[in-house]
Amino acid sequence: MKIIIVANIAANGKVLVSDHPHHQLPQETMDFYLKLVNQIGNLVIGVRTFENFEKFPDHVKALFKNVEIVVLADKPFISSTYPVVNKPTEAIDYFSKKGFTEIAIGGGTGTFNTFLEGNFVTDIYFNISPIITAHGGSLGTDNSNLNLRFKLAGSELRDGSVQLHLIKS
Repeated sequence: MKIIIVANIAANGKVLVSDHPHHQLPQETMDFYLKLVNQIGNLVIGVRTFENFEKFPDHVKALFKNVEIVVLADKPFISSTYPVVNKPTEAIDYFSKKGFTEIAIGGGTGTFNTFLEGNFVTDIYFNISPIITAHGGSLGTDNSNLNLRFKLAGSELRDGSVQLHLIKS
């Protein structure tokens, strides 16, 4: 199973969070994200990212109409519209049974870390924005033994950001 993280990162390494007013993404970055998740056909997001998603206007939610969304919750959580899982392995099993060969991980930081700490991630797309911020998440903070190796598979200068594509080595 190919498991792909798409993370938006500040120049100082902080994960940019979707509900922060100063963490606005360039349109090209958002377009890449939408194209990727629609191509893959699924998306795993954490509870806080899901709660932000639920506040989006209908025309934004419609951009995900062909994407099967699963919510990863580390504590009891119920959604009447989307499946909820408690572990990355449950999300992987869920999508495997549906015939998917790839999974997109859309955030937030806790969801990224859960998949990284389980050593499930095969690909990472870092969209690096030229901002310095004190706000945002950190990757790899919950497990002091985390030491994963990736190699650079590609890089691209985009309008307002740099994208790095890393693959597991």
